[in-house]
Amino acid sequence: MAKYSFRAVIAKASLNPFVDVPAQVTRAFAAFAEHGRARVAGTINGHPLHATLVPTKKGAHRLYVNGGCAPQPASRSADHVILELHALRDDEVDVPKDLAKRLAEARLRRRFDALSTSHRRELVRSIEDVRSAKNRAVRIERTLRHLRGELTQQPKPALVDKPLWICSKCGHPFVTKNMNHSCARHELDDVFRDKPMHVRALFDRFRAMVDERGPTTMIV
Repeated sequence: MAKYSFRAVIAKASLNPFVDVPAQVTRAFAAFAEHGRARVAGTINGHPLHATLVPTKKGAHRLYVNGGCAPQPASRSADHVILELHALRDDEVDVPKDLAKRLAEARLRRRFDALSTSHRRELVRSIEDVRSAKNRAVRIERTLRHLRGELTQQPKPALVDKPLWICSKCGHPFVTKNMNHSCARHELDDVFRDKPMHVRALFDRFRAMVDERGPTTMIV
C-alpha cells in the first residue's frame, strides 16, 4: 500500500485534538474504508501512529490525535505536524518497530502472529496509547509476559485522565472514562444478519439479564 505524506495543523473539536486529512488521502484510502472509517498506520512527526480516519459530514476525513497517538506537546491546538500514512486491511496489523524487535529477541513473533487479528490489534493499541518512552517499554514487556502465559489478563490501554463529555455532533453522553465512540448509528438486526438464530437468542437472554439490573442504554 502506497504511503502518503502531508503537513497539517492540529485543531480541536471540544476536548479532542484532530487534523483534517487531504482529499487525495481520502480518495486513496476509500477502498479500505468500512462504514466510511479507515484504519491507518504511519508516523506523526516521526513518531509511530496507529489510528482511524473518521468521516465528516462534508465527505472528508478527520484524524484524531488523542492519547498516545502523538508525542507531547503535539496534542496542543495550532501545532504543525507532518504525517506519513498508509491504509490497513481488515486483517492487517501493523507491528511497531520496537515491539517487533523485542518479539524477535524473545522468540515470540510466531506466537504473536498466531493470535487473532483483534487480539494482536488490541495488544498494539495498548502500547501505542501510552505517552512516555518509559511506560511504552513497560507495556511492551507486559505484552511479552502475556504471550508467554505469565499474565492471565491481556494488557489494557492506558487510561487518560480527562473529564466526561457529551459528543457535540450526535449528543451521545458518556458515563465512564476512555470510551470508544462513533457517531454512526446502526440497527441491532444488522449486527446479527446472516448469524445463526441461537446467537441472537443468546444475546437477547443476556440483554434481559442486564436490563433487570438497569437502568441501561444499548449502543449498537
